[in-house]
Amino acid sequence: MKKFLFPLLTVVCMIAFCTACSDDDDEKIVSPISEATSYADASGLALTYNGTPLVGKSVTFVPDATKADQATLILKGNFDLSSVMTRENTQPVVGLGAGPGVLPGTAELSIPVTLQIVGDQCTFEGNAESDFCTFHYSGRASKSALQLDLTEVKLKNNRLANTMWTPAPYDSQTFMQEPIHLVWEAGKNLEIAPGFEMALSSVLQLVIRMPLIEVAPDQSLSVNEMLNYVLRKVSFDADGNIGATYIDAAKGGTAPLDAPYGVAQYVVLDDSHLKVYLNPTMIAAIAKQNAAATRDALDNVLAGLIPTLSGLLTDGVPLEYRLGDKSLQVFLNTDLLLPLIKALLPLLKDPTLMATLVEQIKSDPDMAGMADMVLNVLQNLPAVIESTTKIEIGLNLQAL
Repeated sequence: MKKFLFPLLTVVCMIAFCTACSDDDDEKIVSPISEATSYADASGLALTYNGTPLVGKSVTFVPDATKADQATLILKGNFDLSSVMTRENTQPVVGLGAGPGVLPGTAELSIPVTLQIVGDQCTFEGNAESDFCTFHYSGRASKSALQLDLTEVKLKNNRLANTMWTPAPYDSQTFMQEPIHLVWEAGKNLEIAPGFEMALSSVLQLVIRMPLIEVAPDQSLSVNEMLNYVLRKVSFDADGNIGATYIDAAKGGTAPLDAPYGVAQYVVLDDSHLKVYLNPTMIAAIAKQNAAATRDALDNVLAGLIPTLSGLLTDGVPLEYRLGDKSLQVFLNTDLLLPLIKALLPLLKDPTLMATLVEQIKSDPDMAGMADMVLNVLQNLPAVIESTTKIEIGLNLQAL
């Protein structure tokens, strides 16, 4: 009996030991996050992009249902475009998107990750890619917080990468060079006064060339000159960010400032098209600066534009570009601009807004004599817009 009892006890002990080890292993790989959990700026998300904090985004951690050491991270924007409205609307706002994604060109990105689990948190690290970028990721997550660091982010199409530009100088004598790129073709001219018409493109060129912006009691600049003064540099970085150096003239600044990292991103689609992804907080800030007298009219127009603006935020603003040896033209084209401009037509038909505008013109001693002409132009502008066939508005840049 003893001959058989010892081997039997040995087998039983080995089975018990292996079972205990198996239980220990199962305990070690239990994910600390048992269900899909979303993190945002106000709920535990710390997100960096090539070392710089990035806000206005969300990351959802989705654990694998069968493998405790596997999960998926879902990266996307986290913005409600209705926040740009200047008053609370009685009608629900529809057609809203989440805004631009974390990586340019990808509104929502899923990253499968392998987890290293220690206690109540897990870590992850690896390399991945989106449609337009390659990158390295690393981070850690718990039930209450998620840290995600995206590093070595690079665009796959680097046609504009690591280039720096400044607005083309303004030649006020021959107009052979101007920083603003403007084309407007329409089948109908604009009536300036009874019996006197001009092409809208010519009118707009006059406006941007006239010294209408007062910068000192005895000095005024044109829009072209002001652009040359304010915008000093534009850079297209290899990681998909657009940098800018500018003068904050509106606040009386004179020293060049760098725009915050992440305000705008881009991807190059082909040899003549790109997309730009804007920080949506800029739209909210601009909309809320409008005077109270125009808020109702503004909100009515914004309500009509929200589906379009939401798409532009999420999917990017499509631009055309023409790249030369030392020059770059970047501009919005007809397909984008004409529908947006037509959506603004209600502003030109709003009697309260028109009356407010005329009163403001009359209150300016230098402009008071032009009030009737401006009103006549505004009243005739919708017909010209309806007949428009081509629009290009953007920048003429030269290499630094």
